[in-house]
Amino acid sequence: MIKGNAFNIIYNKIFIWESDRFLIKTLRILNLTAIILLLSCLLASGKGFTQRVTLSEKNVSLDKVFKEIHKQTGYYFLCNEDWLQKNNKISINVSNASIEEVLDICFKDQPFTYEIIEKTIAIKQKQNEDNSLSEASTAPIPIDISGKVISKNGYSLPGATVALKGSNKGTITNENGEFTLYKIDDALDIVLVVSFIGYKTKEIEIKGETFITIILEEEIGELEEVEVVATGYQVIPKERATGSFQLVNNERYNRTSEPDIITRLNGVATGMVFNPKAISGEALQTLVIRGISTIGGNMAPLIVLDNIPYDGDINNINPNDVESITILKDAAAASIWGTRAGNGVIVITTKKGSYNQPLQVSFNSNLSMSQKPDLNSLPYLKSSDYIDAEKELFQLGVYDSKIDDRTTFTLITPVVELLAQARDGTITEDEANKQIDAMRKYSFYDDLLEHMLQKPFHQQYALNLRRGVKDINYLFSAGYDKGMGENIGSENNRLTLRSYVALKLFKNFELQTSIQYAENNDEIKNTLKYTQPASSSISRYYPYARLVDDSGNPVVLGRDYRVAFADSAGENRQLNWQYNPIKDVNESYMRTKSQDILLNLGGVYTINPIFSAQVKYQYEKNMSQNKRYYSPESYYARNMINDYTQMENGNMVRPVPLGGCFDQSYGDFISHTLRGQINADKTWNEKHQLTGIAGVEIRENRSSFISAATTYGYNEELLEYKLVDFGTAYRVFDGQSKIILNAQEFSENLYRYTSVYANAAYSYDYRYTLTLSGRKDASNLFGVKSNQKGTPLWSAGAGWIISKEGFYRSNILPFLKLRLTYGYSGNVINNESGKARLKYWPFSSYSTLPTAYVINPPNPELRWEKTGILNLAIDFALINNILSGSLEYYDKRSTDLFTPCNMDITSGFYYVQRNNAEVHGNGLELVLNANILKDPVGWETGFLFSFNL
Repeated sequence: MIKGNAFNIIYNKIFIWESDRFLIKTLRILNLTAIILLLSCLLASGKGFTQRVTLSEKNVSLDKVFKEIHKQTGYYFLCNEDWLQKNNKISINVSNASIEEVLDICFKDQPFTYEIIEKTIAIKQKQNEDNSLSEASTAPIPIDISGKVISKNGYSLPGATVALKGSNKGTITNENGEFTLYKIDDALDIVLVVSFIGYKTKEIEIKGETFITIILEEEIGELEEVEVVATGYQVIPKERATGSFQLVNNERYNRTSEPDIITRLNGVATGMVFNPKAISGEALQTLVIRGISTIGGNMAPLIVLDNIPYDGDINNINPNDVESITILKDAAAASIWGTRAGNGVIVITTKKGSYNQPLQVSFNSNLSMSQKPDLNSLPYLKSSDYIDAEKELFQLGVYDSKIDDRTTFTLITPVVELLAQARDGTITEDEANKQIDAMRKYSFYDDLLEHMLQKPFHQQYALNLRRGVKDINYLFSAGYDKGMGENIGSENNRLTLRSYVALKLFKNFELQTSIQYAENNDEIKNTLKYTQPASSSISRYYPYARLVDDSGNPVVLGRDYRVAFADSAGENRQLNWQYNPIKDVNESYMRTKSQDILLNLGGVYTINPIFSAQVKYQYEKNMSQNKRYYSPESYYARNMINDYTQMENGNMVRPVPLGGCFDQSYGDFISHTLRGQINADKTWNEKHQLTGIAGVEIRENRSSFISAATTYGYNEELLEYKLVDFGTAYRVFDGQSKIILNAQEFSENLYRYTSVYANAAYSYDYRYTLTLSGRKDASNLFGVKSNQKGTPLWSAGAGWIISKEGFYRSNILPFLKLRLTYGYSGNVINNESGKARLKYWPFSSYSTLPTAYVINPPNPELRWEKTGILNLAIDFALINNILSGSLEYYDKRSTDLFTPCNMDITSGFYYVQRNNAEVHGNGLELVLNANILKDPVGWETGFLFSFNL
């Protein structure tokens, strides 16, 4: 603390030379970031201070002299920046002088003097003979006022207006509810006027504070909490939005502890159809928002992570890092994403730190378990009904060709075997019926539940630290998950590390950085599923199949060939050809390891209270490795060896050698995204508000895949293998000529996209809102011709808060709003191209010569798929927000969809992909939220209803 008459005015702003400020902040940031990221430790060393000074300057400013003194001595200067503009230039020539001698020369004939306090030189005003302050010191000292606007429940309020009363100075809070007003004259009475739709306007008198937290209260009769939605390009209050946004806040999102993000949305968001049978890792691909929008393309919605599209595996994102999720469902909400928004958009906002926030540490752990799947509820025929159907088909002769097959021994079920034996007289009809009736009581699904499935469980641990001071805030999180799936032998674990740092490098400019690392490891041993086909001739295992006998011993199950043949294949010259599912579980595995690195770097520069500019860059790299191993005792390895075994001069020759089979593959994905954007936000006359954004975006995605040659005769312990001939066609057991299966493959894809976009919204008197959005996308998929045509992806919308009209008098329904939007978004199919594509093979089915075939012929007319959506909605809230919600009707039509069209076969192709189809659907969505109890016990409930045609 600095005392004395040197500071008879309070320094609200301390000026430290810009170069030194930058040096100090940079060293602090580098050290802090290094600790957070666990990457390195940067050590800063300073040279020793000295009390002697040597200077030789002529007619220079004090600024320059002070910098040189600091460099030689380490002393810091404290003063008002404006004073230095009024100083007289000096000349000085000293050698090995003391600090006091140098300062006396510097301040001679200047309107101020100095005082040394430890390692600080405080500059103060000189007093005139009449004890009045010198002219330099009487100038008002401008200050910066920062703060945060929150609701009474502690939620940040982005988009709130903060204005200086009696002036034209003002600003808008950022996405964290934070604001800064620069260079405010502290000689004035400072009163801030803070307003936000749905909350009471508040005036706050500032009495020397430079940071203030402002708490707003809700308007009586308005929605209890004004939701803030994120589009990925901007953050807006939902009441000012016209589109169909659904916000899943942190409280609602964390009502379950599922290990992945998508599963947590099930039951808390409407208009979304989840596949309950989707296995881990496929939940996103099977998720549908408001019906399908494409036929042959990817039906998954676009994932946007912290405002940038995320192309990696969504399971790499730790669900405990998520702050909120916004689902964009109609054109006005999603069309800003152009050709990637046709299936809807899921915007994920992760947790971040805040300025002037004390250290917060949180740790949570949970264990979740669930029941085995109810297989008996599946829509399959029961054993008795299935047997009756087989008996009827047998009488019609449907199975005769398979029964008489003595060449390939096509698989038939035990009931058909018994019926055939009774017909041939091998056994009596009564004996056959007795065995068949016993099978009616068997249940394959019961055996699966008991011997092949287990109760899934998941362990989850998450650590989160965040802190903020005036110019920097940070967050660090770590998570570890371990779980076991429903199939015995399947397990997975995930490690995630994430850091976020935001800092104000200098006035009006904020730098934001984040790094995320995720590592996933999965292992699957049991590949037998209740929907897995037994062979090409049987759609799935018959419902009376058994895995164990009455004594609990594993039994042989038919697979590929008839059981009688497998029992005595090749008169013991072949390997055992029987399939025993229980024993086979531990004879193979599939292991997958993936690593994902995500780097974000962005900067926001506030040009003035109306305009700001931002730049964002994202780098993503994903590496995956897959290993599949079949031991020598596995059915797969034995079947491969037996299938290719040749008889030459009475001797067995095995082109596929004895031993295990091993495949491994590697995938690599690299993505770059760069965006530049201008933001505008202007409020005038307390009734008009205009917001807008405009920007450009470029992206490049490069992926490669390498599958190594299949290894045969593999010994996992000794890492030995044997060479095989992949180029020779062998006559296999069923009489066909086949080459030995080889998984070797190389592929690489490069996709580039450019986009320009703009969005604007105008609100009048907080009652009427108009929105307009447009975007143009181009890529290297379809060629110049399609790109030159452009894609009319746009949307328009209108909103009307009826309850704010003077004629509205309802006390029961104090909030009522209408919304109407229409527009287009698109969908891109990356596996199609407007140019011809070839695929090369080292041999063909007809010769051992290298060959190539055309995947698709050239088609310069290909273009983006488009989806047009009309959305009509009404939002409402009853008195005291006891019941609130929305009712929406939508009409969705997708056109220019890719479909295969027949071609003249003389062209060399059977079909070609064209934009030749459309899909039409419409539906209703109803959301009801009820606040049954508030104090002292809170009780909320919700109702979601969606209907799609």
